[in-house]
This record gives sequence, structure tokens and C-alpha cells, in this order.
Amino acid sequence: MLTADGRTADHPLDGVSLRTEESAGATHVHLVLPDGRQRELEFPRGEFTSAEVRTFAIAVHDGVADAKRDRLEREAKLPAAEAALAEVRADTEEVDRAHRRLEEVRAEQDADPAIAEAEAAWDAACERWRKLTGVRPHRPFTAR
Repeated sequence: MLTADGRTADHPLDGVSLRTEESAGATHVHLVLPDGRQRELEFPRGEFTSAEVRTFAIAVHDGVADAKRDRLEREAKLPAAEAALAEVRADTEEVDRAHRRLEEVRAEQDADPAIAEAEAAWDAACERWRKLTGVRPHRPFTAR
């Protein structure tokens, strides 16, 4: 983020370049932004020494170089990462196996006479309760 002339803007660091310049009362840092526009930052001599400003400019320059290197490394790694992601997304064997097992369990439950008997007993008990109280209990669970 860069604030100059009372305005703040975000610029990708790897697209910024800079140079320093000395004048009678200040050291100036000229930034060239990715769109080609320039911003001048003035560091008055009473507040900053020329050495401090040069040290700052070198740190920014090195930060820009690091950002360029990091971007190139990320771009180089991106195709492999995208391929790995596609491979993982395509590997649905575990999910397919879980769906098959769920269907097996459902089929077993559908075929289990004890479950059908328990549901019939529940319904009969609920009906008896309704006749006594006028209200039928809600099922506390669902089979599916």
C-alpha cells in the first residue's frame, strides 16, 4: 500500500521500481508504479539522513526483487498444484464406497423383520395413546 499526496493505493510490489535523488534540503525517492505513473516521496534532511533514505530505498528494492522471485516461483508451481487438485477431485473411490455401503445397510434394514415389527408396535402404541389423550406422539426418529 502506498500513500502519497494524501492518497492511498494498493500496487503489486513486484511491479514497482524506484530511484533516489538528492536535493539541497531533502532526499527524494521516485517510485514508478506498474501503470507507469510516478510518485515522489520527499524525506527532509532534518528528519532523515541521506544514508537512512538510501537504506530504506535498498530495502524496498530488495523487497521488490523478492516479490518478483516469489511470483515467478508461485507461477512455476501452479500447474503441478492444479493437476494435483484435479486428481484429488477426480478420486471419488472412498465416497463411492461409502455410498455403496449406505445402500447395503438400507437394504439390510428394509429386509429386517424386527425393524418392521418395531415400527408396527410403535404405531400401535401411538394409536392407543391418541385414543386415550387425543394427541398422537411424534416419531422421535426417522428410519431414513
